Order: sequence, then structure tokens, then C-alpha cells
Amino acid sequence: MSLWLYKKDKDGKPYVIAVEIMPAILPVIAILGLLAAMLFPSLHQSGPLGSIQFFLWSGPVCLFATKVSLFRRGVWFSLGPGQMTRRWSGVYKAGYALMGIGTLMAIAAFRAAH
Repeated sequence: MSLWLYKKDKDGKPYVIAVEIMPAILPVIAILGLLAAMLFPSLHQSGPLGSIQFFLWSGPVCLFATKVSLFRRGVWFSLGPGQMTRRWSGVYKAGYALMGIGTLMAIAAFRAAH
């Protein structure tokens, strides 16, 4: 699977770049699949555990969305929100905050249960 990027050179002549995205996105799909297999059974539970799962799932979804926005702009390698727009940078930070809140809630629930 490839992504076709339409660019213009210095003279204004258009050209096409084909970027293979399957090697880059395959590990992400595998990791999301493993997370889904581990967390999906508890998503159906009601009560506080369901809200913990919401926080744990919404964080990686936010991070994945920010990476997709970078891929669409042609940025393939980046660490942190430095190359993101202001809006996507906020989503990136919110994703990490949601994962942190979910982790703290999971630790608190584990401590309360044992």
C-alpha cells in the first residue's frame, strides 16, 4: 500500500512521490490489535472499570491521530509535538494526559481491590 504525494519543484512543475506506508503502519496495527485483545473484554463491564478503560483507550487514539496528521503532511520521523500544528500539539498533550490519568486510576483501583 502506498501514499501518493503531489509536489511541485522549484520551477513549478508537478511531480508525484509514492511513499510505502505499509511497513510504517503495520507495527502500529499490530500493537493496537494486541491492546484491543487485552482490553476489549473489560470494556463491556460497567462501573468505574469502564471509565478507566475509556481513559486508557482515548490516549493512544489521540496519539495515533496526531501521527496520522504528520504522515499526511509528509513528516515521517518526529519525536514530540515540535513539528505539529498548535491544534494537533494540544491533542498530543491531551493524549498523554489521558493515558496518565487512566494509569493512575488503574493503580488506585488495583490498590483498592487488594
